[in-house]
Amino acid sequence: MSSSCKKTCLLISSILLISIMAGCRVRGPYHPVPPVVVPAVTYYDRSPVRIRHYRCRYFPGPQVYFDSSTNIYFYLSGNVWLSAPVLPPHIHIDMNNFVTLELEGRKPHIHHKKTIKRYPPGLWKKKHRKKEKKLDRKKDRWEDKKERQKEKLDRKKGRLDKREQGLERREDKLERKEEKLERIKERRKERNKKAKERRKVERKDKKERREDDKDRREESREDRKERREDDKDSRKESREDRKERREGDKDRRKESRKDRKERHEDDNDRRKKSREDRKERREEGRDKKKDKDKKEEANHRGPEKAIWK
Repeated sequence: MSSSCKKTCLLISSILLISIMAGCRVRGPYHPVPPVVVPAVTYYDRSPVRIRHYRCRYFPGPQVYFDSSTNIYFYLSGNVWLSAPVLPPHIHIDMNNFVTLELEGRKPHIHHKKTIKRYPPGLWKKKHRKKEKKLDRKKDRWEDKKERQKEKLDRKKGRLDKREQGLERREDKLERKEEKLERIKERRKERNKKAKERRKVERKDKKERREDDKDRREESREDRKERREDDKDSRKESREDRKERREGDKDRRKESRKDRKERHEDDNDRRKKSREDRKERREEGRDKKKDKDKKEEANHRGPEKAIWK
């Protein structure tokens, strides 16, 4: 066994001892308290009231219930359920092996059949055996992991050696690059000298070109001034022409307004005449209707009446 495995075993054993010591309960001298017989049958009220659920601890080995709110134990003596604040000496409890249950009412022994099916007495021993098997498996896994870690370390060492060789190669490359850079610097110095001479010549040429450009700009400015003056003269002429056209348009509008007034007056006279003609026609028609009505009345009355009239 390696040192790491020994350490893990010591840790596990220390944890188990601490859990056992925590489960032990120091008791004083046993003072028997008269137990209370709990009736096996209970009465359920069918009224629509919400049923409260209470928590209690169930110890599956001795089949004992413990209500932590009232500190009362429920245990079997023969075929009768008893309740007492202290258990008798012949019943021993492991305080770590318990299950918390939520049951209806303050009497948990009513649901004892269901709890036995769900939590049989030998179940906890099987669980502890399974835990030991799991611990053994974990130990084997730890050993496998350590072997894998060693293999990884060996691989890392090989990689580091390869990296050191690569670094040496890189140093050689850097030295070669430095030599190349020195050569390149010397070539650049020569090129810069030639470039300076070329720039001097180019500057002289630029100065001459600038002078030529200035002369051209001055000539172009004089030409622009002349063009602007010509444009001003043309604009003045166009303004005078526009004024003449506007005056002619105003005269035409005045004449057109006069013609429109005359036409409106003629139209109004015609409308008045037409209205008067209509009135006369209507009056003539009314007179004719009245004459016809009188003639018809005379015909109905007879010739004598018509004569007397």
